[in-house]
Amino acid sequence: MRRLLLAFLIAAPPALADSFAGLSFDPPPGWQRQEQPGGLMLSRELPADAGRGTPRPGRALILLTRPSADLATAMAAWVRTPEQLAQDRPRVREGETLGGGRMRIEERSGGRPTMRAIHIGMEEAGRRALLLLVIVNPPREASRAAREEFAAMVRSLRLNGDAPALTPPGPGRLEGHFTRMQTGIRPNAFGGTDFTAEMQSLTFAPDGRFIADPPPPEGLAEACAIPRAGCGSYAVSGGTIVLREVEDEFGRVSRRSVPIAAAPSGLTIDGETWRRVEPFAPGTRLDGTWRYSFASSGSTGFSSGSVAVERTLALSRDGSWRRTGWAGGSSTTETGGGRSGVTTSAPRRESSGRYDLSGHVLVLRDAAGGEERLSIFRGDADSDRLLVIDGSNYLRR
Repeated sequence: MRRLLLAFLIAAPPALADSFAGLSFDPPPGWQRQEQPGGLMLSRELPADAGRGTPRPGRALILLTRPSADLATAMAAWVRTPEQLAQDRPRVREGETLGGGRMRIEERSGGRPTMRAIHIGMEEAGRRALLLLVIVNPPREASRAAREEFAAMVRSLRLNGDAPALTPPGPGRLEGHFTRMQTGIRPNAFGGTDFTAEMQSLTFAPDGRFIADPPPPEGLAEACAIPRAGCGSYAVSGGTIVLREVEDEFGRVSRRSVPIAAAPSGLTIDGETWRRVEPFAPGTRLDGTWRYSFASSGSTGFSSGSVAVERTLALSRDGSWRRTGWAGGSSTTETGGGRSGVTTSAPRRESSGRYDLSGHVLVLRDAAGGEERLSIFRGDADSDRLLVIDGSNYLRR
């Protein structure tokens, strides 16, 4: 492993390939590649963030290897590299691979220079793989992109030659969109708490696939063609449903088996009632103005802050639409007996055009020829008072 890290510092690797030691994957574009007896290494320079003090570029490294030891033993040794982070407490997540095997993820950060590391261990049918992403002096934007490219590579990794997929075990016997309201209290960025009321969604397809979202405008099959968080497969047997759902960007899958039963308005899943949402008829026209609003505030010993957002959407029976809105925020800080603060506010650019509404899809077309496709459904049965548009709650004014 140390030889791999040394090579990372001095080598200028050749072009990328898409396989190593019997493992197939989709390599991230633009990364340099070097194959060594101990594993495969991909690396790239990360440009510094513009306008953030002294520019400081970073560097990213991906390592991929096939261990001979069992996964637990191999992972215990794997997380000791790099040594600067070996003693830091990790954020640990466990679950299944897309193919139904074992998966473990550990994330660490710290050290001097600043480093971030993501260690991943995977096993399917006796074949194992270990992956590592290390970012040194992580610039904010470039390190986010490097993480996304690493995650895409992990999702694409094929331990046994088959393309990774959430293959349903068979016909699922469910179809349609179901929703329920969930309320709660959560901490916010200003040291306070926010009350939340969110419409949760489950959309089932009869082939055994589901998504924990409203029906996507592009269709469930296309939305989950590359598995992402919220996509999953299900199987119903008797009074039990088994749900396998992608939980994060690395393709880690959770599995849960819970009771299911028919209810007058839809389904009861694990004791919670999910209401069936009927789609809009093709060519539906609405008439009114709906408003989405969000506000958050809080304070600590020496500072306070708040933010507010409002968006309005007007739909007319003649097929026209108009959208407006604004956003604002304020912050106050007390230091050395004095107080300073700032308040900002800005309107949203007004836009308008023609719309089409059918099923669970709202299509907005503007005068310039642009088109926006949004998910939409009624929050209340047989009422347009609450529309859930692209996951946000819009109340009729």
